[in-house]
Amino acid sequence: MQNYNFDNLNDKEFEALINDLLSKREGVRVDRYKPGKDKGVDGRFFTTSSGEVIIQTKHWARSSFANLARSLRKSEAKKVTALNPKRYIFATSQPLSKANKKEIRDIFAPYISSDEDVIGQENVNDLLDEFSEVERRHYKLWLASSNVLHRMLNSALTGRSEAKRDAIIEATRRYVITEAHGAALKKLNEVHSVVITGEAGVGKTTLADQMAHHYVGLEYELCVIEDDLSEVEAVYEAGKKQVLYYDDFLGRNYLLAIEGRKDSRVLDLIDRVERDKNKRFILTSRSTVLNQGKVWSDLFDNRKIDRKEFEVKIASLSLLDKANILYNHIWFSGLGEGFVDEIYRKKRYQDMASHKNFNPRLISFITDPDRLSEVSPDAYWDYISSKLENPQEVWSDVYSRQIDDFTRIVINLVVLNGGSISEIDLADAFRNSALRDGTATPSNVADHFVRTLRGAVGSTLSRNLNPLFGTVTVGLFNPSILDFVLPRLAADRHTLSTFLQALKTTRSIDNISSLLADKRVSKDTYSTVVRDLCCKSLNFEVGSQKPSYFWRLAHLAFADTTFRVPLPTEKFASELRHMLVSELCSGSSLEMACEVLTSLLQMKVEIIPACSLNFLTWATDEAEDLAEFEKLGVLIQELEHVSLEGLPEVRRRYRKATLEHWEENVEHYISEDNVLINFLSDEQYSDAVNWAREYIDLHCGNLSFTDEEVDKILDGIDFPQIQYKNQESAYEDHENFERPMQDLKAEAPLSPQDRIDDLFDRS
Repeated sequence: MQNYNFDNLNDKEFEALINDLLSKREGVRVDRYKPGKDKGVDGRFFTTSSGEVIIQTKHWARSSFANLARSLRKSEAKKVTALNPKRYIFATSQPLSKANKKEIRDIFAPYISSDEDVIGQENVNDLLDEFSEVERRHYKLWLASSNVLHRMLNSALTGRSEAKRDAIIEATRRYVITEAHGAALKKLNEVHSVVITGEAGVGKTTLADQMAHHYVGLEYELCVIEDDLSEVEAVYEAGKKQVLYYDDFLGRNYLLAIEGRKDSRVLDLIDRVERDKNKRFILTSRSTVLNQGKVWSDLFDNRKIDRKEFEVKIASLSLLDKANILYNHIWFSGLGEGFVDEIYRKKRYQDMASHKNFNPRLISFITDPDRLSEVSPDAYWDYISSKLENPQEVWSDVYSRQIDDFTRIVINLVVLNGGSISEIDLADAFRNSALRDGTATPSNVADHFVRTLRGAVGSTLSRNLNPLFGTVTVGLFNPSILDFVLPRLAADRHTLSTFLQALKTTRSIDNISSLLADKRVSKDTYSTVVRDLCCKSLNFEVGSQKPSYFWRLAHLAFADTTFRVPLPTEKFASELRHMLVSELCSGSSLEMACEVLTSLLQMKVEIIPACSLNFLTWATDEAEDLAEFEKLGVLIQELEHVSLEGLPEVRRRYRKATLEHWEENVEHYISEDNVLINFLSDEQYSDAVNWAREYIDLHCGNLSFTDEEVDKILDGIDFPQIQYKNQESAYEDHENFERPMQDLKAEAPLSPQDRIDDLFDRS
């Protein structure tokens, strides 16, 4: 049995639910009046026995029965008397006792003839049990059902904190079902993956959240990815219904995503999910970032990412959609009555819904009572107008006046790190920054950081726990904070350089590259900042730096032919030698080290050939994936131009290690890149072998494996098993898909303005 309290519905949604349930119970169609006609009527129908039957609904989930009864006596009883219906049905979201029902019958006597026509919370739940199809039509109600909620609370929220989980549930209350919702779900069901794109604040993440919520309701396990796609391998289970969710998968820096091969790994996962009927994959990205990614990465074009893309645009929202978004935010905001009155005065809600800068994130900001401590009701409309006219300034008062210097330091650091940073890295960067400008001392800087973080989380910052890896990241409470703060920092060369020097993270290095690519900083500013970072790096004690940071900074300084810092000093050479022999120089650093060394070889830097040879001797045994072997091959090719004793032996070891790697991993690469996806029958066996052979030839570079070596590699592929899996996937019936949409369009045609007035009607 259902046990809703209906507090996730606004009053108009609850009214529509009652009308639907009574249509089922009475076996008739319930109609609504046009706005402004016959106040006190939320629905009506006609029967041969009773004539006109009037329905009145009161959504009083937040008040007491005493207040409800007082309101009914004061205003509603007079309306019913004026209407003089043959039969009157009253419904409320309040729980009603037998005595409560008798009191309501007395108030509306003689128009209510039985307790059956006094419907309380428990009766609505009974009707939902009897007419379960109504529950599915009222989408927000279905999402709040005990079964869905239980699955949501117990899902594997990989990479997300409990706060994020609760935020998804809480956002359901304000959520408005638009055409975009149904269209995005349809695409996701058909192709198993969808990339939701759009500009800042249009509702990408909100839509993605609710799509994930939808599939949890269909008994899928929710697996949320943060930064590392290795999280997927830890939770991915064949045959298990799972919905994977990757918010902002390219981040703000498309160059970082592409250079880090995130684009190929994500596309590989999309392909993998497409072949699995039990998986769904939801991703989000800003349109500008994804479009730039398409320019820089041929993979997006070759793998037809457009087929998965669904763009959310403010322009695609109807005026009524915007009004519903506004209405929901007002209803659930907790705004004081005086503030709400200002929105209703002269139908200002019409102006807000139709404003050229309407944006769901902006509406959320200006209807948040926690941000109105210094705004009086009389000044509220001026406040709304200023924010609508200058949406980038919504955080101006907060940033400039409502937070202290320590909080500003933390926000600046998070912003320049791309909007997210590990708590450990943030603590280090805060210490560097606060000590440098004298706002803290060595004895109190740690306490300042703890207090600052505690005070900022929930207002300007968010703190997220990754339970899979036991790590904590700090992000921005609202992405629009970054949109406001970043231009201020980018405009000040000294400030930009100071905070980036304090960060010392690879992500911050890539962020400055992104600022240049997005034309947020000038070439001169970029060059100055990078020089400052290089000089700062050379002043560190040898061996004290993180290898990944060192390689990223060196790559930035030397690999770009349009930008040069002075050639390496002896200190740099010492650090370089240390990094090349350090056991820490592995994983992602190995690829970057190869790129830097290749660039420095091309620049004919004297110390590099010998360093490169030593590095190759060690790195050949450490390489773990194809990308690393390919980078090592490029470095060896560059060394061919230098006469070095020992190079033939290094080349021989590299060839042997690469061949062994192919023998062990060929089936993995073949499967990940869908090389044999069309291999369905025995007649195609020879074609399948040739496809695999061509793939190996394409990726082995200039090694030119012999036919015997390639045959040995091919022995690692289980062709019959791949054929069986392809057949199984190809012949599976497509999953049935029901698009649950709330039908709120039963009323007679009205102009958009009249329908908005009807929505905001307070009678």
